[in-house]
Amino acid sequence: MKKVLLVLAVALLSTVTMNAQKLDVDEVDQFTGKTKKLTSFYNLAKSDVGMIRGSVIRINDSRFLSVTCTADLGCVGASDNYIIFLYADGSSVKLDDDFSDIDCSNEGNSMYSIGNLKTEGITHIRLRMSKYYTDGAVYGTYSLTDLMNAVN
Repeated sequence: MKKVLLVLAVALLSTVTMNAQKLDVDEVDQFTGKTKKLTSFYNLAKSDVGMIRGSVIRINDSRFLSVTCTADLGCVGASDNYIIFLYADGSSVKLDDDFSDIDCSNEGNSMYSIGNLKTEGITHIRLRMSKYYTDGAVYGTYSLTDLMNAVN
């Protein structure tokens, strides 16, 4: 019986390990108690022009989505940038306050506060930067829900 339990425990542990998202930052400041967690970038959606990629950031109780596209859609931080999440039930949520500084190089990421964004049931993502937008079907190893859970 002990061997069966041991085999089950090892199997469960290896499954959890294989499905774990990588955290690039996971720290608590010893002086302030401030919690900082940041996932690596992962594919969130696949569009006709490229991949929409994202990383979830947690600073204390605040959560942000750092997002980019592998295609050049324009500048991050522009006032007319937005991201829209379309859900299986037909509803959508639009975030249109890009916190990033304006950066027109291909290396910038838009940043949106996602607070308690409902992440279950997202089927499509539209990402708009200063010049263009792209629509993508959810695609990737990890969902936005997985990334949110990784920083909890």
